[in-house]
Amino acid sequence: MNIKAIAIDMDGTMLNDGKTISDYNQTMIDTIKSNVHVILSSARGMGSLNTYIDQLGLHGDNQYTVAYNGGYIIDGNGHVLDSSPIEVSIGKALIEFLVATTQSLEVTIYTNDRIIPLNTVVDLSNFLDQHPIYKIGAIGDKQEVDRIRALIPESFNQTMAITRDKVSIECVAMGLSKAKGLQLVLDRLGLTNAHLCAIGDGENDIQMLDMAAYGIAMGNADPILLPHADHISDDNNHDGVGKAIQYLIDQKLIVLE
Repeated sequence: MNIKAIAIDMDGTMLNDGKTISDYNQTMIDTIKSNVHVILSSARGMGSLNTYIDQLGLHGDNQYTVAYNGGYIIDGNGHVLDSSPIEVSIGKALIEFLVATTQSLEVTIYTNDRIIPLNTVVDLSNFLDQHPIYKIGAIGDKQEVDRIRALIPESFNQTMAITRDKVSIECVAMGLSKAKGLQLVLDRLGLTNAHLCAIGDGENDIQMLDMAAYGIAMGNADPILLPHADHISDDNNHDGVGKAIQYLIDQKLIVLE
């Protein structure tokens, strides 16, 4: 096995709980990025990912970012390769359901580059008509997240891709996943799944670990992800990504020139 591309989740994976990239993770990305395509693969949008792309130096024709769980894909020059916003009527109905069902979760809507708390939107219908929405989120206490996730009607599960993590519910357009976005990137690079490693920590990482030739779960991963991993690294507060990369090098799954 020769890993030529590595897809890395951000929150709970590349980022520590302070939402920063550790020096060791940075060093290991710098070590491999001339030989391996580093692909950030996240539920985040470009408004927050651009800062990390700059920090990691992931620019140029052969670097890619998969944002919004596959809903927005750009290359290292900022060119949009694919864009899949939520259908307006479905998004509006889901937002109305969330508002009617929970008072404690913060409902947030996401454009391609902005994060907008719902309570700042004066006219929801007009806003949705004027701005393509790539994700709807509901963030808060884990117990309430689990409660609301269980209450979401099946009609929404049939028209949107819905996942949850420890503190949020994330909703994107139907059929989207990190795996689908990564397949587009691999095709652009002329690579196959046999060349891909994926590192993640949550439910929305399952499909990308399954599609990759080698999957790595973080030490802090949701237990639901562990059966899909070939290796378990350290947690996100103890350089789990950097240690995973070093493991791949030690096992000669990544070959440095």
